[in-house]
Amino acid sequence: NITSGGSDTIYTTPTITLADNGERFRCIVKNDAGADTSKNALLTVNAQAPMITAQPTNQTVTEGSPATFSIQATLSPTYQWYKNDTLIANATTASYTTPATTMADSGARFKCVAAHSGFSATSNNVTLTVKMAVPVITKQPVSPTTVIEGATAIFSITATGTNLSYQWHKNGVSIDGANAASYTTPSVALGDNNAKFHCIVSNGGGSVTSSDALLIVNTAAPVIVTNPSNTAVIEGNTATFTVSASGSSL
Repeated sequence: NITSGGSDTIYTTPTITLADNGERFRCIVKNDAGADTSKNALLTVNAQAPMITAQPTNQTVTEGSPATFSIQATLSPTYQWYKNDTLIANATTASYTTPATTMADSGARFKCVAAHSGFSATSNNVTLTVKMAVPVITKQPVSPTTVIEGATAIFSITATGTNLSYQWHKNGVSIDGANAASYTTPSVALGDNNAKFHCIVSNGGGSVTSSDALLIVNTAAPVIVTNPSNTAVIEGNTATFTVSASGSSL
């Protein structure tokens, strides 16, 4: 029985759902002389496709970060997200968050299909743009680095990031050809003592500068190159002995 709104020659149902399919309606007409009952009228409810009321939007993130896409649709449908037209496993809600992105994900296209009772609606394709992250230096050059004059010094760093390039500097001046994570100096002299070295690491996302590494050059011990020779003289004369040596401040 209809408890309200059904006492006129016309009856309008509330908003119907698929659960109302197959319901039967009839009307009983009464007066003082008696009553008569109409035939049953069958209600058939046809399903309709959901409507997407809010489309997903293009997203831009930095590599290593996730991206989130979302839609809104009528009729409480089921959802399935796709990446480059390939079904994404377990991406079955109105919002989808990617795993941590890489540069390879840049340009990927995402869409969602909303389905209801055999009908579906497909969202717009949207694009993911991934920006390259600024490099991160995870290990700084050792400071101070101490060597003996005439030796070489090695400075190195460790950095993370994509498509990294390196440029070493000595006392603020770029060193030609010093374009790797490690730099080996030429043989150092005492004049190189207290020189400062740093490295700039760059990629498409930006650049980062290492801390300064101080070079300490110590004086090397002298080395005798030529020893004195045995010498014979007549008594009353002098004898001369000569050596030659290499080194600083001898």
